Amino acid sequence: MSPDPARDIGRFPLLAGLEDAVRQRAARSLRWQNFDSGAIVIDRDDEQADVHFLARGQLMAVYWTRDGREIIFTAMSEGSYFGELTALDGAPRSLCVYARSPAELAIMPAATFRELIHDSALFRDRVLAGLTHRVRDLTERMCQLTSLSVPDRVRSFVLRRAAESGCLNPGAVLRDFPTHAEIAAQIGANREAVSRALSAMRRDGILRAGRGEVAILDPDRLLDRDL
Repeated sequence: MSPDPARDIGRFPLLAGLEDAVRQRAARSLRWQNFDSGAIVIDRDDEQADVHFLARGQLMAVYWTRDGREIIFTAMSEGSYFGELTALDGAPRSLCVYARSPAELAIMPAATFRELIHDSALFRDRVLAGLTHRVRDLTERMCQLTSLSVPDRVRSFVLRRAAESGCLNPGAVLRDFPTHAEIAAQIGANREAVSRALSAMRRDGILRAGRGEVAILDPDRLLDRDL
């Protein structure tokens, strides 16, 4: 039977282009699983240590406080992976990950993940680069939280999404854009303050917002932190 092209592990940047033997071992180890919208993929304090690769759909990594408030740490894009920290140190999960839309994931046992780190220099370098990026990202977010106003944090959020999507040009559209409540949970604000900040950016002609999307009208002004 020929392999399913939809399940080609080359779609995952961490696994693409590995040495043949390593790639085949990685592919054999994966089990594929579908999740409905709203389903919990991994839960906080869960002790299972598998590493998950997002093949299709949208996921959110969140922390729920004791009073039920949701703090969003990150929205995961297709091709990304998560769960490697527990695979490396064996500690329980620190966050909950749930499906924001129907999603398909490829799941790798922790033992295989650790073996690949030992056996493939390319794989190891990519894992280290990913961990470094995460530390830098958390450092930047902490600095923003302590030094920037809510409007500036909203502007920075939109700017980052635009840059990551290659949409820093007039008329570019950011699709599947988070709700005001989701943005608030990610930047440490409330929904009303986020709504006011986005409304001000619309009035200033910087962007145009619709249901689930934002059009960048004036990227130069979006980049201007003096506004």
